[in-house]
Amino acid sequence: MAARHTAPRAPHNCWLVAAARDNDAAGNLAAHLVLDDLADALAAYERISAVRTNTPVAHIPCTRLTVGATGVRRDAPAPAAPDALVLAGAVTPDTAPDDILAHAAQQIARVTQLPNNACVWGIALGADDDVLPCREALLACQAACDALGVRWCGGLMVPNADMLPALMRSPRLGAFRRSLSERIDRLIAALRLGRPIDELDRMLDGTETAQHDEDAVAPAGIIEVPRTLSWKLFARLH
Repeated sequence: MAARHTAPRAPHNCWLVAAARDNDAAGNLAAHLVLDDLADALAAYERISAVRTNTPVAHIPCTRLTVGATGVRRDAPAPAAPDALVLAGAVTPDTAPDDILAHAAQQIARVTQLPNNACVWGIALGADDDVLPCREALLACQAACDALGVRWCGGLMVPNADMLPALMRSPRLGAFRRSLSERIDRLIAALRLGRPIDELDRMLDGTETAQHDEDAVAPAGIIEVPRTLSWKLFARLH
């Protein structure tokens, strides 16, 4: 199905979707934690923006869902169809491309009619230092979005997801957590504007744009959370 996209605009209804895997409690917890952080930061930035512009809070309603092998699980009655989706899931480090995020997008499309201007971002949580499985999972999700006729807007590759429960107890912009928080903030900026991440980067004069050399891990629009010295130290300690 070919997507028919309209001009970018702020979403009216966002679904934050944890892509769960059977028998992976740690990975499922990591997906929920990173979506919790995104939701909290989004609400904070909306309030800050309202104060700075002396306008009412421009709130993007966010609904939390979980997609598992048996389908979509909700904690509340079925919300209106989303025009923005953020999918987060833990990726297993095996040799075959992991389709956990692609499967989640397909499951969501089965339970609601996604508008053709819907934007989708993905967050792939890696099991270790190797983010290549995350890259494959995000590219698989991109292909699924293309097939569904919705707009793929990029995503994040997060290494060492098993340390997220400990990491999320540290200060959000402290030394250990800053590299993750800053990348989540870039996704939030793209979400609030209804734009792909790479388009947002071009608007910001190419700040921290994706690599373009032959050995690049991250294609355009996919952000790799860098394994800084502080990040490596935290991973070793936890």
